Amino acid sequence: TGTNTTTGCSNTAISTVTVNPLPAVNAGASITLCDQPIPDTLTGYSPVNGVWTGAGVTSGGVFTPNGVGNFLLTYTITDPSTSCQNFDTITVFVVSPQVTNAGTGFDICVNASISTLTGFTPPGGSWTGAGVTGNSFNPTTAGVGPHILTYSFGSGTCLSTDTIVVTVNALPTITVNSE
Repeated sequence: TGTNTTTGCSNTAISTVTVNPLPAVNAGASITLCDQPIPDTLTGYSPVNGVWTGAGVTSGGVFTPNGVGNFLLTYTITDPSTSCQNFDTITVFVVSPQVTNAGTGFDICVNASISTLTGFTPPGGSWTGAGVTGNSFNPTTAGVGPHILTYSFGSGTCLSTDTIVVTVNALPTITVNSE
């Protein structure tokens, strides 16, 4: 309804307004990553075809840690038929990675018994390398020479590794004079 202030005449017009619902959006669960420059593709969000915004994230949802802290990321969906937008957020908690220490390398004879690898931290990681099974090193299986053994802890952006060198020494050549 409108009124002309000069004449005092008024008139009324009726219009229909359609209120569209906001599109449903779910950014997924918050995650924890370690501060290493390893890209992590975000998952668990819906529907697809939205846009990610925030520090360290691409519009397609690839987050690369670059500093410790809490990063608020926003996932926005636009309904193509109504142009209505809605958003949801997650927090990416970026923490310092666990420092891995493989301990100290050593020398061993090729015919020595299987040796248990010790001195590594944190516990719960895994060893790889020639002659390694679990936390044991078999010099006979590895063979003579230097061998790099790798201790790994964690996974993804929290993967931390360290190495030791184990040198397997050949047996001395012994000759016996029968005289």
